[in-house]
Amino acid sequence: MLPSLVPTIATILLVFLIDFAAAGNTTCVGNMTQWYTEAVGETACTTYQRLRQICNPNYQVPNFRQNTPGDQCDDQLQSCCCNSISWALSMLCMNCQWDVNGGSVSGIDAGVGAYGMYRSPSGPFCTPGTNSSLPSDIQAAVCNLDIKLANFLYDLFWNDGSWYYIYTMNTGVKDGAATNNNMYTHCNSTTSSTLSSSTSTSTASAAPSQTTTTASAGSAQKSNTNIAIIIGPVIGGLIALVGTVMIARFCWRKRRVSLDIRQFLFDISPH
Repeated sequence: MLPSLVPTIATILLVFLIDFAAAGNTTCVGNMTQWYTEAVGETACTTYQRLRQICNPNYQVPNFRQNTPGDQCDDQLQSCCCNSISWALSMLCMNCQWDVNGGSVSGIDAGVGAYGMYRSPSGPFCTPGTNSSLPSDIQAAVCNLDIKLANFLYDLFWNDGSWYYIYTMNTGVKDGAATNNNMYTHCNSTTSSTLSSSTSTSTASAAPSQTTTTASAGSAQKSNTNIAIIIGPVIGGLIALVGTVMIARFCWRKRRVSLDIRQFLFDISPH
């Protein structure tokens, strides 16, 4: 019976590995965006994935490219991602995946025109292309699904298509402290009507003097190591299981041969 279970067990483990690979990459490598996780209760990648899944239930956060933009608004229904809120979340997610602790202390920024590249995966810009707001139906869905979009995601926007990590982080931390973390006032379900202390703008935020930074090679190695730590024990366990089954099968066959020899000697001996 044991040998017959090996293919089944191997299939189950293979499905597990496929599901792990297919699931969205929403786990942060290090602590670069821990301030966001502590304030919202989930990683920026998880928030980004939940927002995009309103329009595309099958969307999974990919492994972001090393250069900005790490992802693009390429869903057929583009209302959820073709806006500056989704763009800002994608950049926070990029900093989550490409944790730069030990690398650039300024995180990963996006240079001039990067927002346009995010909105034009195949040439023309996506639509509706709202800035500092979401389409009304998407905003309603966000509130119904209890997706926590902080006020600074709406307030911060740079007209030239750039984005700055440190400025965003500082604004988010400041708003959280000033409002006792009640900075999700775009939904009526918030516990207080106190508005975020950051200044809302429909035009653009002042660009801090920072340059675009890409993730270091060391961060990529850390990400690969993290995946290896998870997959390694699974493969090792499978090998150990197969080895145990093979040993058990060998012992069983050896015992059977011994019994067959004893029966043969009994049959040929005079009675």
